[in-house]
Amino acid sequence: MAKFNLYTAGNTSQRALIELRDHRIAFPGVACDEPLLRGCNQRDWLEQLASLGIRHLIVPLNGAHEDACLFARRHPAEPASASSSMQPVLYDLEHRDEGVFVRLQFLIEAAEQIGILVGLSLFDATSQSGPLRREANEQAVALEDMLTVRARTRKGTTVIRARNLKREKVLGAMNAAVDWVGPVLRGHRGVWASIFRGKLLGAPDGALESDLIRRMAGQLRRADDAQDKPAGPWIVAPPQSSLHAEIGSQCAPFVLTDAPISHSSAGYDTAPEQRTGEDRRPAVCWLAARRDLTAVRGTHRSILWQTVMQGAWPVVSFRRRELEEERGWKDLAQVATFGRHWLSHGYVRPCPEVLQHMAAARADGKVFAATDGSGRYFAFFRSSVRKGLRLMVLPGTYRYYWFDVATGRGLDYGDGIEGGRDCQVPHPRSTRQTMLILEQEELTDALTSW
Repeated sequence: MAKFNLYTAGNTSQRALIELRDHRIAFPGVACDEPLLRGCNQRDWLEQLASLGIRHLIVPLNGAHEDACLFARRHPAEPASASSSMQPVLYDLEHRDEGVFVRLQFLIEAAEQIGILVGLSLFDATSQSGPLRREANEQAVALEDMLTVRARTRKGTTVIRARNLKREKVLGAMNAAVDWVGPVLRGHRGVWASIFRGKLLGAPDGALESDLIRRMAGQLRRADDAQDKPAGPWIVAPPQSSLHAEIGSQCAPFVLTDAPISHSSAGYDTAPEQRTGEDRRPAVCWLAARRDLTAVRGTHRSILWQTVMQGAWPVVSFRRRELEEERGWKDLAQVATFGRHWLSHGYVRPCPEVLQHMAAARADGKVFAATDGSGRYFAFFRSSVRKGLRLMVLPGTYRYYWFDVATGRGLDYGDGIEGGRDCQVPHPRSTRQTMLILEQEELTDALTSW
């Protein structure tokens, strides 16, 4: 059998959902504010990311690091506390930091030239860091001031008037941030923005986010825009939202979620943010927005592939210094390679019914399955396959590929497999985590097309 692997196998004749500079963009990516920090060589940083095969970067704005905050700031005279190495900073929510926007403009231009998809996340919905904390800004307001229901002002109700005034200040700051970022993105390819990262806890409804999304869409729109925008700029709308149709071509062709990933079959049938009907937008799961990064990195490779099998592409938080220290960079690159060569349109959904004959393994979280809805099935095995493999797929004739997910090396290949309720697939002798790709023979043979 001739040697093959993930990047030499795969039907790449189909046009990718997003293509930049003749590069097929896969959704697995990195979330990091490092390219916006003062002193960072942005082009070198992006080129090193692209050399790994990862071409998707999310930059979290208005977070813990002051160099990635949009608002003007000053450092009070009081010294930093002994328990913190960070110098105290106080933000002015009525003015912007021009230095951040200069670095942001350079970053977007460099990414566009290299062919990297860049997303900007404006606010941390948890309010655990950044300028929208009461003690972190001169206006003494916080994001939670927006989460209280606005009350009518009556004579003598001083508390209500003060509360409404705080709401107006927070809303004014958020509107200003949208108005500042929109013109920076307008006219560029391969860029998108989202309003919140994380869950907006305590929000009475989604009106706040929806209003900001509409405002951003208006900022991104130009008079000469075409109806179809295959490369942005875009604004990300929540899954299953009416905004997808309302803002039209400004809406991103994918959805963003930070829904927790199940480790067993308990939540597998109800995978996060399943798309129904005609909404077949790929989903991007921002693992970095969760608060259990230690657990994510503890079983990093399994978490990444489980995320894919549950219908979403993973984005994980990394910094450049971890490039040599963390195996996770290479694991993420393998997932990106898989998406680029086997799922160019990006859409994948969980398909647990394929594993009906493997109830025990599925219940223990040892195997996960998915499909692209177009004749391909995928199964990820967290441990070696020791018994005969029986699957339940649609009738037809199939070919199969086995891959080592750690290295991307092809392990076995064959064809002439009969589908149906009892589809038996030969399995390789491997002690590592493996991926099975089963596709109908009506599709072009990947090993003869690359």
